[in-house]
Amino acid sequence: MKKRILHIINNNVYGGGETVILEIIRRLHNNYDFGYAALPNIVEEVSSTIGKFQVPYFQFEQCNPRSLKSIINSFNPDVIHAHGYRSSISSALACSGIPIISHLHNYHEWLSRINIDSIAYTVICPIYKRVVAVERRILEKSIFSSFIRGKAELLQNVIDIKRIYKLANESEYKDEYDFVFIGRITDRKDPLRFIEIMKKVHEVNSNVRAVMIGDGELLEECCKKIKVNNLSDTIKVTGYLRNPFPILKKAKVLVMTSKGEGMPMVALEALSLGKPVFASDTSGLNDVISNKEGAICRDDSEFIKHILMVLNDSNYYNEICQGALSYSSNVFNIDLYMSNIANLYKVSMK
Repeated sequence: MKKRILHIINNNVYGGGETVILEIIRRLHNNYDFGYAALPNIVEEVSSTIGKFQVPYFQFEQCNPRSLKSIINSFNPDVIHAHGYRSSISSALACSGIPIISHLHNYHEWLSRINIDSIAYTVICPIYKRVVAVERRILEKSIFSSFIRGKAELLQNVIDIKRIYKLANESEYKDEYDFVFIGRITDRKDPLRFIEIMKKVHEVNSNVRAVMIGDGELLEECCKKIKVNNLSDTIKVTGYLRNPFPILKKAKVLVMTSKGEGMPMVALEALSLGKPVFASDTSGLNDVISNKEGAICRDDSEFIKHILMVLNDSNYYNEICQGALSYSSNVFNIDLYMSNIANLYKVSMK
C-alpha cells in the first residue's frame, strides 16, 4: 500500500511553490498517494493537472489550524509536506503524531529579526521532522537556524527541461515580443518598475515590444500606468496563462525586476529555453544569474543599458544566449532532485 503525502500551500497567486508541488506529483505519483490543499483559486488552477493523476484536492478559505485539521483528518496522511512559513506553522498546530516536512521556498528579511512571525516559527520548529530550504541564507541568517540544525537541508529547485521544451512547442503564438515579464503582479515582483524601464527604452527605440504575463493585486494599476503613458502598443498584458512558454520561446530576454526571490523558477525555465535573464540585484536572483547568461542590474539604468545592447548588438545577444544554454545543461538534474524528495519522505516516516 502506497504511503500518503499531503501537500499544503498558502499562496494566493500561482507561483514557484505550486510548480514544485506539481512536478513532485507528476514524477512520484506512482510511488505515493498525494493530496493537495490550497486556497480555492489555486485549487481551481491546478485541478485539471492533478486530476490526471487522480490526486484529491482540498480547499481552505484560511490557512489556520482549524481548517487544516479537518483536511488532515479527511485525508489521513503519513507525511505532511507543508510549503511556506504559515502552512508549516498551521500544520504543526493542527495535528500531532504526523511527521511534517517544512519546505521554505523564500528568504525574507524578517527571518533574521525578532518579531511575532520569526518567534512563532522558532517555537514550533522542533515539531518538524525535516526542514527544507531553497536558499542557503534561510539556514544561515534566520533566528531559528540553531534550532533546526541536524534536521535541515538545502535543496535548490530544478526543472524538467524536456517538459519545458514540450510545453514551449505545445502551441504557436502568433505575436512576438522582445522582452518578457512573467510572475505575480505584486509589489514583491515590482511590475511597475518593469513598465517604467520599458517606457525609457521606448523613448530610445520605439520599435521595442514587451509582454507581461501574470495576475495579482497590482494588475489594474499596471494596466492604468501603461495606458497613461501611451504604451498600449508597446507593452501587452495577458493576465495569467497556464502555459507561457510558447511566448517565452519566441522572445529575446526574460526581465525580472523583483525586490526579492527564493529560488527563481521562472528564471530557470527561461534559461532552459536558452533565453537570457536580466534581473535586479537581489536575493535569489544574484545566486543564479551572472553576466554569462544575462545580467544582474543594480538600477534602472543598467537594465536599460543591457536591453538596448540586445536590440543593437547581435554578437552580445548570441553570447548570452549561449551562456543560458550552457547553464541549463550543466545545472539541472530533475532525477536527482526527485530522489532527494523521495528520501525525505522515507526519512520522515522513520
